[in-house]
Amino acid sequence: MRVILNMRKMKKHPKEFFFTDAQRMPNILDVIKFLPENVGIVFRHYNHPERTALAKTISKLCNDQNRTLLIGKDINLAKRLNSGLHIPEYLLNSISNIDISGLPFVTCSAHNLSALKKAQSLNLSAAFLSPLFKTKTHEGEKGLGLINFLVKAGFTKMPIYALGGISYFNKPSIPKNKNILGIGGIRLFLKIRS
Repeated sequence: MRVILNMRKMKKHPKEFFFTDAQRMPNILDVIKFLPENVGIVFRHYNHPERTALAKTISKLCNDQNRTLLIGKDINLAKRLNSGLHIPEYLLNSISNIDISGLPFVTCSAHNLSALKKAQSLNLSAAFLSPLFKTKTHEGEKGLGLINFLVKAGFTKMPIYALGGISYFNKPSIPKNKNILGIGGIRLFLKIRS
């Protein structure tokens, strides 16, 4: 079943998302506590030994702080926590076989035009198009760059978040566009407490 895009609901979702990264931030709760208001969380930590317990703790923290939470890759956990879902690009082809109805916000990562088209065909809420800039997450890869990013984003009508290599220095260069909702990142939020 498909999620129907509801633009009235979309306006409630944050302009920025923080992607968790187990290697770069062992104590994720400290980072979340100090995030600016209206920054959502994409909880990944896929191999954490206590992933479900940690997700429950983060879900409570997000509820207390009125934050949007997207659970990476685990639809059952997302449904149990009444959160959104984030689908890695490599799982996009299998998503049509599972029921994502009832989830408040469903996003995916996309690195190319075919992934964006697949996400649009599934009526997902939004896609994180990446990497915009060179990033440690995708070492050795060149970023899309602003022009290539805008061209790819222009081929879809679905809402897009920019992701990859975004910092406070290059954040202002990201263009405002009718279907570019905002940004996502890791490094962007790592220096919150310093």
